[in-house]
Amino acid sequence: TVVADYFGVAFLQSLHHVAADRAEAAALALRAGVDVELPTVDAYGAPLLAALDAGLVDEATVDEAVRRVLRQKAELGLL
Repeated sequence: TVVADYFGVAFLQSLHHVAADRAEAAALALRAGVDVELPTVDAYGAPLLAALDAGLVDEATVDEAVRRVLRQKAELGLL
């Protein structure tokens, strides 16, 4: 499981300017293998849904990130 902390995903748009908006930032991060955004869902909330609707990221990529997180939680006895 790969975690972005301290607004790292949102910073792809607001600080590093490699994404046009939060939806594109979410898609870039998720496709790069970032499974969890902390401490908020500034990019992995509504913007990720918009990225899915716009075809910037596919459902299979989201599913794989969810699988990795749930697998690790199961291994740690958190489920």
